[in-house]
Amino acid sequence: FGPVVLLVPFRTTQEAIDLANDSKFGLGCSIWTDDLLEAHRVVDSVHSGMVWINDHHKNGPASPWGGLKKESGIGRENGIEAYSDYTQAKSVVIN
Repeated sequence: FGPVVLLVPFRTTQEAIDLANDSKFGLGCSIWTDDLLEAHRVVDSVHSGMVWINDHHKNGPASPWGGLKKESGIGRENGIEAYSDYTQAKSVVIN
């Protein structure tokens, strides 16, 4: 397992989204553009657990980290979302 960089030319934004989503992996991706409005629209369409815009691999400890597809891990690390993966609720009733 390691970082993979792939550069593929595309003609339209939809083609770029389709190329990005045509993978069994979905841990993280970067969108590089001058058009931030378009970047935010693409974020909603890309199947990735972490998306960076004009940057890559910055992640604060409060920001959830994890993939959206099974091959990219299960659950979340960091942030409040991790509590659900690392804890289990238990009820105790005393009479």
